[in-house]
Amino acid sequence: MGNVTAQYLELGLELDICSVEDVTKWVDRQALSSSELNGALLELTYLENGSPLDVISLLSRIPKEEEYIAVLVRLLGDIPEQKKMTKASARI
Repeated sequence: MGNVTAQYLELGLELDICSVEDVTKWVDRQALSSSELNGALLELTYLENGSPLDVISLLSRIPKEEEYIAVLVRLLGDIPEQKKMTKASARI
């Protein structure tokens, strides 16, 4: 994954492209690189084994950095070809 933001992960979880584990790794990197965490990001650092809906709810509280459509296009471009084929095959 390239330029990952909270909005990217939120949308990725909603579309079942990203996992809670992806969010956990991202939050850990954010915590290590920042001296100050906002409320939702701080809550995410303490959320262990959270449900995707809980994680999405917290991610949605983090300020948005870009337009929704730009995030969606970038997210869809990051899906590995194999996963695209697997999901497409599952619908047939």
